Amino acid sequence: MSRAENSNCDFLDLSDAVCPICLYIFVEPILLPCQHRLCGPCFHSNLELTSLSCPLCKKRVGTWARRNKKLLIDVSFWKRVQKEFPNEVNARLQGTDNTDYEAFLTFPHHQFASEGEIRKEFESEMDKFHQEAECQRTEEETKSKEFIELLLKEEQEKKREELQRNEELSKELIQKLAHEEEMTKEDKKNEIISKKLIHEMTSPRGQLKAPSPRRSKKKPRQLSLKESLARASRVN
Repeated sequence: MSRAENSNCDFLDLSDAVCPICLYIFVEPILLPCQHRLCGPCFHSNLELTSLSCPLCKKRVGTWARRNKKLLIDVSFWKRVQKEFPNEVNARLQGTDNTDYEAFLTFPHHQFASEGEIRKEFESEMDKFHQEAECQRTEEETKSKEFIELLLKEEQEKKREELQRNEELSKELIQKLAHEEEMTKEDKKNEIISKKLIHEMTSPRGQLKAPSPRRSKKKPRQLSLKESLARASRVN
């Protein structure tokens, strides 16, 4: 284990701060699950070249890289490198670093894959990628189908409610028109009757004659003697 991997170490050797791939000072170093470190540019270039495993020990890191995409940089180690080797870091960032870091390395870091191994791993990872993509596509299609069915159901419910409202309005309108028609017929009937009465009252034949007083044909009743005396006493 190098002193870079020892948390109790108070300082770094320059050999511990060199990327084993490009042999330059670490920039945004990334600690892989296998405990190997690569500088950020080398790690991303390694992934872009479809090598989904550690270039040093060939342990698969593709899935780990996807899941930890935003947490790849070993922040604490990167700060130590910047603090202890600021000149080398600045030179690397500015593209002016001409230091031969390989002279500081005491053991070989490169390990080459056997023939066909990388292709086999690549095809395996691509199969997994296609399977994940297919699962995701199926899931999205299912969600889209459910969403469309929900929209159609809501639209049908709105149409049903609108149709019901229209039917109720039509019934009310028909009843109103029937009532108005009935009232119109009644008004016309009353109007005809009124005109007929007015005509009968204003026509010469229809004028009413006042009855002439009839003379009483009854003869005056003769008063009895008692009634005559009573009338005479009232007069006196």
